[in-house]
Amino acid sequence: MDDSIVVLEHDEDEKVLRTPLRRAIDKLVQSHDRAFFIFSASLFLQMTIAALILAATRTSSPLGWILPNLIFQILYTVCYALFLCIYAVMKEPPGAAYITGVALYFIGYGILLVMFILQWCEMTGNNTVVLYAAGSVSFLIGSVFLVYGTFYKRCYTIWKKTSALFWGSVSFLVGS
Repeated sequence: MDDSIVVLEHDEDEKVLRTPLRRAIDKLVQSHDRAFFIFSASLFLQMTIAALILAATRTSSPLGWILPNLIFQILYTVCYALFLCIYAVMKEPPGAAYITGVALYFIGYGILLVMFILQWCEMTGNNTVVLYAAGSVSFLIGSVFLVYGTFYKRCYTIWKKTSALFWGSVSFLVGS
């Protein structure tokens, strides 16, 4: 076995095989996970506002409607894939229900990405309705998992910082 590719390290009295990629992801998670999540939340808010404006002023031009949404779906899909990668290497990842919800969001955004790619290539037909419905169902089920995964006994007030994930999940469930 080549030591430059796989290195045996001690991690809390356990011997763990770590590739250079795994070590890099571990370092990223330890030092930047909070910053990445905050950046993503800000990016998602900006893209949501932009999508709302695009929907209100929708044009028939592919550059005015399809291209921006295609870019948004790429960004959403990549961010959710990174969330799942981060959760996979966290020492204390969120619960299974929460991760399942995020995975279903990733699938939903992936489905919408395919929908916008087909629209860009003018190959939609009935695919648009089917893909939109499949993506929406993925978001709906994912939202149920996220609400369940973020609920705790004292999250009834919207103003507490500790209940922000729960209320965000509820908002997404209502929107789904």
